[in-house]
This record gives sequence, C-alpha cells and structure tokens, in this order.
Amino acid sequence: MKKPRLKLSHHVLVNEGGDLCIGEVDVSSFIVRSPTAEFLTFLNLLDGSRTTPRLVRDLQRIHPDLQKIDEQVEQLLAQMRQLNLLDDAALQSRILTATEMELYDRQMLYFSQVATGSLPSFIYQERLKNQRVAVLGLGGWGTWTSMNLALQGFGFLRLVDGDIVERSNLNRQVLFREEHIGALKVDAAAETLRSINPNVVIESVGEFVNVDIKQVERLLADVTLIFLCWANLAPFMSGTVAEVIHAVALNKGIPIIEFGGDPFDIFVGPIYLNDGRNACLQCSKSSVRKDWYSSGNSNVNEFRRARLGHHYADGQRRVDAWQSAPSLSTMTGFAVDQAVKLVTGCETPALIGKRVRISMRTLEQESLVIEQTSDCAWCSAKNAGVPIAM
Repeated sequence: MKKPRLKLSHHVLVNEGGDLCIGEVDVSSFIVRSPTAEFLTFLNLLDGSRTTPRLVRDLQRIHPDLQKIDEQVEQLLAQMRQLNLLDDAALQSRILTATEMELYDRQMLYFSQVATGSLPSFIYQERLKNQRVAVLGLGGWGTWTSMNLALQGFGFLRLVDGDIVERSNLNRQVLFREEHIGALKVDAAAETLRSINPNVVIESVGEFVNVDIKQVERLLADVTLIFLCWANLAPFMSGTVAEVIHAVALNKGIPIIEFGGDPFDIFVGPIYLNDGRNACLQCSKSSVRKDWYSSGNSNVNEFRRARLGHHYADGQRRVDAWQSAPSLSTMTGFAVDQAVKLVTGCETPALIGKRVRISMRTLEQESLVIEQTSDCAWCSAKNAGVPIAM
C-alpha cells in the first residue's frame, strides 16, 4: 500500500467519554477506548497524501517524544488493513473518467463501507461498467429496471421489445413521455436513458422475443447478465419463451434475475446463476408450483390454472396485467440492488436460490427457497458439458 488512507466512507466519531469509533456503527467499525493525542494525529495524517515513510516523518515532527515510531506505524497500518479500514490512495482507475468518478461518488462510498480487503472502491464501479446486460421486455418492469441499471453505471444495456408506447403506459413505465407515444419502446427508452447517464452504452432491439432458439442465442450472444422482465410461466407449462431463454442462459452460463408482481404483492428473485452448481429453472418448477397452488382447495386451483392460461370470458378482462409505479419501483430497486452485489462481489446476494414475496398492503414477507434437485436433467447436461436442446 503506497499511500495508506482511511477509507472515505469511514467517519471518525467521538462519544462524550472521549472514546473513538472508526467506521459506521453496526456495519463495520473499530472502537478505540481513550485514544491518545498521538493516535488522533495519526488518524488525521491518514488522508492519502503520504507514503508510509512520509507518514512516519510527519508524525515524528508533530510528536518528537515518540519512541520506535516507525515500528508503531507499521503495526497500526497492518492492524487497520486487517480490519478493512484502509485503502490505497495511490491507485487510480484506468477505466472510469473523472466525470464518472464524481458521478458515482456516493455509491462508491457504499462499496468502500461494505467491501472486505483494501481494494479501492472504484474497482467495484469498474466491475459494473464492464457488465453487458440484456433487459428483456420494456414495459413497467423493464423500464424501471433499465433506469436503475443506468443510474448505477452498468456499462452496456441491450433493450429488447417490439412494442410501441401508448398513453396508458405513461403513468408507470418510467422512461416514456407524451412525445414518445407511437414510437418503439426500445428507442424511446434509449433516448431517455442516454440523457440520464450518457456514460452507459444503450443498444435498442425492436423485436418481440419468440420461441426461437436462434433468435434467443443472438440476443444473448455477448451478455453477462439477464433481466427477465415479464411473467415467467415456464414452471407451469412447456414451450414458453422464458423456457428457451433459461435454456440458452444455462448453456452459456449467464445469470438470470427474475421478479414481478402487481399493486397488491411483489416478489423478487430468484437469481439463477446457471453455473451447474445452483438451482436452475427446471429445479424450481416443483417449488414454484407448490407455492402457487392452494393446498387442498381444488376450486382455487382450477381457476388459478385458468388464470395462467388467460382463459377469460369475452369482455371480462380489459388488460392482461396491471401495475403501479410504487410496486414497480420497489421490486426493481430490490432486483437491481441484488445485481450490483452479484456482479461486483461487494456483498453476497440474498436471492440466489430464493424468492421473496412482499405484501404491498401489510409489508409482510415470505421466502421460498429453491434448491438444486439431484435428478435435474438440465443441471446434469450442464455439468456434462452437453448443450440443452429445445
């Protein structure tokens, strides 16, 4: 560490008794009881402008009576590195511009706070910039997701949808304005996203995704993460577009993040890592079905099957789905936060193999754990290096 610096995220707090705390209480902190004046000076000198020898010299100049000061400084620095209190101010990003460093300053403080080791916080932001994300569907789920991804600084977004903007979209599909009515959703969304964050590369693909493995392979050819932004019915029926997407993603080892809901209930997760070691879509089917169908209530189950098949009496359902901006912003915020943790490694995502349902009425939560099954044909094929054929 050439120029040791107290992490910028770590406040130095002093209580009424004179005790000192470095870092955020309840997150990552180190408490010093009755610190000496020499230690307080040492902390003030850890501003990243000094090498270790210079740090020793300046401390000796201010406190000339200190003995074996070089040994004490080395010991303190080693202890503080072990406690994740320091980073190296001499390191500079070769990927992020000065503008981006300023733009992402606040979230890099978060990275600095939670990350282990002494990596500078910009390393985690660089990992975001290196991501290539496919956002499949640009309705309510996809627009809020794309906005959050762009704000966080994910470097490349491929937006996929063949639909056009309608006035009824405007109260909840956050990237669209009155002047976008009649335009392709992906083009309108791209325009707005570029104004939100010009540092993100946006690619618009004005296509509906079909049950076409060649098309799906093309759309996912070079991405590192997938957001599936429509209801996944694959656990309940075969031959869906979502099933093809999951098969291609598993073949390529691309993680998929799912979420969804309505103004009454939302769910976030699971994250499918598609690595052959964690649950895949096929592993999840029995758990998801069991969670959806009501135990012992055949009447409810009959109509839930009808709901999945969209079997409505003529004129009895004006639209296929409803949504609200509050539920959309909530679910996508959770999902993108988990994506940040996944791709940066700053924290362990909570939604790997787990789906969390939250009531928008009561805020009560339920978790569904999805485990890898030992007899899963897809996982067996993945681990054998055999592509899944659809």
